[in-house]
Amino acid sequence: MGMLEDWKEYLNGSSHFDADDFAALLTDTADIVSPEEAFKALKDSLRLIEKTNKLRLDCSFTGLYFVQNEEKKLDRQEIHDLALSYRDNIANFLLAKNESELASQVNISNIKYVEEYETYHNLRGDRSLPWLGINDEMSNYFGDYLDQDERFYGVEEATLHLTMSPEITRYLMQELVGFPVDHTPFYKLWVGGGNVAFMEGEIILLSPTR
Repeated sequence: MGMLEDWKEYLNGSSHFDADDFAALLTDTADIVSPEEAFKALKDSLRLIEKTNKLRLDCSFTGLYFVQNEEKKLDRQEIHDLALSYRDNIANFLLAKNESELASQVNISNIKYVEEYETYHNLRGDRSLPWLGINDEMSNYFGDYLDQDERFYGVEEATLHLTMSPEITRYLMQELVGFPVDHTPFYKLWVGGGNVAFMEGEIILLSPTR
């Protein structure tokens, strides 16, 4: 059977498949599956389908993943403003979860700008730096919403492998699972060539010059 037929069996509750069997559901060029075909059987999937189609238009496809399109680059001020909106969304969510200390650590204005992707990537890989672990924190909370429906884990796997960005995955799925942290600002800054990470006392912002 093809990937789509296997996926339909998975959605119908088949125990023959695991979520990670569908990592390439939306990117396998030898067995192309559209977002409509993949997700229309899921309740409340309209925004997921719309967002996934838009991502395909906004980004460039390498043959494996969708990556940022040079033509979509935003300027530094636009990326800065979107990063602060994303910061506020996370901080407000953490406050609602009674994590006031972590929320206050996130809700800061000290920003370090990084222009080169390689420099940003190397910084993010340096575990000696005092990262707050916000992405892990958000992923843990997001997992609580995935637990509502076992099939959501398959959707997560398929959407993660579009970009390999957990933040983009949460953006695509937020209406489907009812996740209350709006990741739209992150999506816009990421498509615009940026990225953001939270360190103790500092926000690291990838902001390439246009």
